[in-house]
Amino acid sequence: MKDCVSYFCDHWLLTNNNWYEGIALGTSSTNNGIESTNGVIKRENTLRERLPVGQFLNTASNILKKWSTDRQPECTNYKPFHENPFVSLCQWTDAWHWAMESRKVMKGKSDEYYTCSLREKNPINSALLTEYKNKPGKWKSFSEFVRLEYGVRRIHLKEGCTCSTYLKVNVCKHHLGMQIRLKMVDVPAEAKAIPLGQKRKRGRPSKARKALIIQ
Repeated sequence: MKDCVSYFCDHWLLTNNNWYEGIALGTSSTNNGIESTNGVIKRENTLRERLPVGQFLNTASNILKKWSTDRQPECTNYKPFHENPFVSLCQWTDAWHWAMESRKVMKGKSDEYYTCSLREKNPINSALLTEYKNKPGKWKSFSEFVRLEYGVRRIHLKEGCTCSTYLKVNVCKHHLGMQIRLKMVDVPAEAKAIPLGQKRKRGRPSKARKALIIQ
């Protein structure tokens, strides 16, 4: 056990200290998009066969032509590029509740904010923020890494948030809630219908019945 802990500290805390997810905001955490595109090419074009050079170049040319045509706005079955991630009603509700909480948020540089996660009982303060900024790659123990990297949330309005949810789906309650606090986005009325502290149930929200009818 001692040898294992010593190896981990030497290789992943002191030497290769930029290994963790979230070291570079704005970059993909997975290769799911590449793997999905690779699957489409195999399923619809190459049929999972190794092609000769000439046939491969012809197939690649047809793929580019088809993809370019599909992305043309004049095309009947136009496939638009999604520049912004889709935000579900459940995510809107979680973000609205987070924005309405009295959780302390500290302003950093331009478009940069810091707050503590739920694992931290105490709110963010100047000492913790200074320690967080000076510690990346210089942790003395794994517990210190967990306390700083998972206990503090760095929210950047352009780059995103350091929480695991944002790193996976590019949407989280911290990033969206910060935009709500700054009045940069409009919250759907359905998201505000759930009382604070309660979670939205699965399925679409029930529509109100006509007037003078008991629900």
